[in-house]
Amino acid sequence: MDTVSQTNRVPSLDLARILAMLMMISGHTFFSLVDPKLVNASAFPWSWWEFLRGVTAPVFLTVSGIVQVFANKRDDNGNLKPATIKKRYRMALLLIAIGYLLMFPADKIYDIPFLEHKYLEGFFAINILQLFGFSLLIVLLTFTLTKSDKSLFKVSLSIAILLTVASPFSQLINWFNFLPYPLASYFDYRNGSFFGVFPFTAYLFYGIAFGTQLKQISAENRISFIIKKGFQFAPIFLAIGFNLLSFETEPLIKNIIPYKVSTGFFFFRFSIVALVLSITGLIAQKAKFLHNQFTFFGQKAL
Repeated sequence: MDTVSQTNRVPSLDLARILAMLMMISGHTFFSLVDPKLVNASAFPWSWWEFLRGVTAPVFLTVSGIVQVFANKRDDNGNLKPATIKKRYRMALLLIAIGYLLMFPADKIYDIPFLEHKYLEGFFAINILQLFGFSLLIVLLTFTLTKSDKSLFKVSLSIAILLTVASPFSQLINWFNFLPYPLASYFDYRNGSFFGVFPFTAYLFYGIAFGTQLKQISAENRISFIIKKGFQFAPIFLAIGFNLLSFETEPLIKNIIPYKVSTGFFFFRFSIVALVLSITGLIAQKAKFLHNQFTFFGQKAL
């Protein structure tokens, strides 16, 4: 999906993306085959399986954000080439379309207006493909409005922080009262959406912000940089997450879905993302003979 020159690819990021995609595939396949009566998400080993599934999307989105910095090349004036804009735009719309088609509730498209509302709720509920495609449109706009990696870093980090801070408060608003139902589903979890702009798009923009810094590091030192920063920030994010969870107020918790939009859970997941990036970095350093395979399958991640 991302066209990155061979010299600009970071094998450890490709490996992290591959692992995230394998977890997504195995998660959906596994629960389609296992009798739901045998699954107890509150007991081992199901609790660990659910935990790992919970960090799959954050890992994928963060890595995808980093890769965008290398994939979206600018011209001498700091602008994206028209061909790049067109390609990214088409890819975003394709992902959104595939996401909806996987949940298509009718035999024919012209049957949609005649379906009962209860069937449309599942159709318009947002999963990772729709969210990723929608978020890529925002990313594309960000790239077109900025002219350098320096300005991209500032804007991306600002967007990420805004989404993180606003996430728990965003669910105090009934977005379906203000936006068309399909669009509101990207911001509101009341219709059963699995992922939303608040807070999951923030992972993508944190990834972009980190990618601008990684791009400044020489190619041969990028994996070491990722390992170092991952191990440095994982305990920091973990501490922030636990502290936020303990201070989030009772009235707020009652009006949100904590596991989805709590800032505490967000940073808790982010600590795992940082740890995964460091671990995949260590693996990539030890398995240099597999770098070409990591790159090949990383390019085919979607």
